[in-house]
Amino acid sequence: MYQQGTIPILLSAPHAVNHFRDGRLKAAEVYTGAISLLLHELTRCHIIYKAKNDGKDPNHDSFEEDHGYKQRIVDSCREHGITLFIDLHGAAASREIDLDLGTNHGQSLQEFDCLPRIIQVLCAQHGLDNVGHNKIFSADPPNNVTRNVGERGMIPALQFEVNRRFRQPQEDPERFVHFVQALCDIIGFFAAFNWNPETYVLKAKRSNIPLPMDKVEFAAQEIARYGLSQHDTFQLMPIQPGTAPSPFLGRLKMPTRTKPLHPGYVYLTTKLYEEVVGPLAKASGQEYILVQKSPRKDVSLGIPRVGVDRVFLGSELVKDLDPKKGYQLYNRNDDIDYTLDCVQEYQPRKLSNRLYLNYFQRQLMNLNIPKKVIPAEQYASYLNKAELSPAEKALLQEAYENHKQYYRIKKEYITDESLKAVFRTLRLDRVELIEIQGDAPRQTERGLQQTIRCLAEGVLRRLIDTKPIQLRSGRPYSTDEDSDIVRIMPTTMKILGICELDKVVIEHRGKRVVLRALEFDSFDPLLDANPLVYDEAEANVLIGIPAKYRHELGILSLNSIVTVSRDMQYLFVKNGNHQVLPIIGVVFTILQTFQQPIYRILLCCAAVPAAIYVSLSQERARIDRRQGRL
Repeated sequence: MYQQGTIPILLSAPHAVNHFRDGRLKAAEVYTGAISLLLHELTRCHIIYKAKNDGKDPNHDSFEEDHGYKQRIVDSCREHGITLFIDLHGAAASREIDLDLGTNHGQSLQEFDCLPRIIQVLCAQHGLDNVGHNKIFSADPPNNVTRNVGERGMIPALQFEVNRRFRQPQEDPERFVHFVQALCDIIGFFAAFNWNPETYVLKAKRSNIPLPMDKVEFAAQEIARYGLSQHDTFQLMPIQPGTAPSPFLGRLKMPTRTKPLHPGYVYLTTKLYEEVVGPLAKASGQEYILVQKSPRKDVSLGIPRVGVDRVFLGSELVKDLDPKKGYQLYNRNDDIDYTLDCVQEYQPRKLSNRLYLNYFQRQLMNLNIPKKVIPAEQYASYLNKAELSPAEKALLQEAYENHKQYYRIKKEYITDESLKAVFRTLRLDRVELIEIQGDAPRQTERGLQQTIRCLAEGVLRRLIDTKPIQLRSGRPYSTDEDSDIVRIMPTTMKILGICELDKVVIEHRGKRVVLRALEFDSFDPLLDANPLVYDEAEANVLIGIPAKYRHELGILSLNSIVTVSRDMQYLFVKNGNHQVLPIIGVVFTILQTFQQPIYRILLCCAAVPAAIYVSLSQERARIDRRQGRL
């Protein structure tokens, strides 16, 4: 019997009834069929089970001779896009194990080696502590259902051998309930799972050294085992039922400690630990989390046509991307990230695998070459690169001078073509396109409240106007850290159309804050706090945000690209005193000129908005639409 579900998980119970194996009658594995029906009702997973004894044993008879049981499973997997198959069986009560997971010695996992460990963690949350993997029944016989589904359906498949102690609702209802809840959690978790084979289950541990908030560390054994490198990006999420893709990103920092780190752990900063592990640890005492390495592509840059002010991707690049997922540009060398609001194709008729960034966007990402500022650690690594000739290494040493743990270019080398060629050899004129999951949804109201807000913003845009620009987050002055002040260069303030102490709206990955703006009026303190900045011209891409507000925006490290615009509501209120006299004059004139109430009302409704519009003309003039959107 087959019952269709609504989530891409298929549960099988081939021994739900008495059956024959090699001519001998075998008893049913009690309640496996009932459990599958119960889980279908609770989770809406797909199920298939034997409802009567037809003389065949699907888990023993060949694919061609089991009356189509395995064939139906394979067909259903393809038809319904099944992502995980579970074959439910029963083990005797005398077995010491609570549950044994059979995976044909890992072959049926389809490279998702993390699945057994995830299931063990989820089961432990419901008291099933003794969960083995290929300890008793490994699902390796040639006609085994799990093995055949894995090989023919090409999806992860597991065999669940459940101890009878957990399948006795009348004798031990408490254990039965815990087992069913565990299965519900397993199904719910994998229904929302991001099927990335580079997923690791590790125990989270607080780092005992100060690090930027988004940095994670692994033991040297883990780094070698998984082939990790500096600044690799990871999604971090608790192992909980129905866990949505996580908004928490971690970047790998290679360990530099004298004391080695322990294998099997991921070391998180205190803030990341509280965000990712805190709720889980408080609820269940579990500290195991999923660490998923984000897929990435190293892409070359193209120059868009004049006037293009958005990030565009070539058509060959776009066709390989999933429109349901989020993407981020990442400059690994300088640890700068730029989350894309949407993936837009550039010149769809032209086949290209390039990423198109204009000059300002390259400056934001610090991709213009030669590099003007290089961290000392990276500078040393460049000098050790085998692909550079001795002459090229000598040129690097000649062109840069040491400055407070950074190397800064000498002015005469900024346009040196030979030095640019060195950086092209090092592939520093390229950027990574990283797949990310679970961006925080934009906070929107529903119903009438949302409608009113949209209308208000539309009216304010007509009256005042605004032009969002992208800036790179950095540190403000040290005296600003306890205030609601951001620092921006004077040129940038003019582009935004604001004066000092005007309010700006800052947005990043669906979150937003409103803060007052002041100028960076001294370059030296700016440079001390933001060493990647080379000169005042480059400082125009920077916005200094206090740490507490960077955290509110989900910026756990410096150098994330944010969207900044002036606060139209604040400017409307600020200019209220300039609007009062024109409005009073218009209303007084109408009242004196017309006697009939209906004319007075209609004229006031038309003339008052016009007066407000005229009085705000100076604010609109601050936004020069001819410049386009940066």
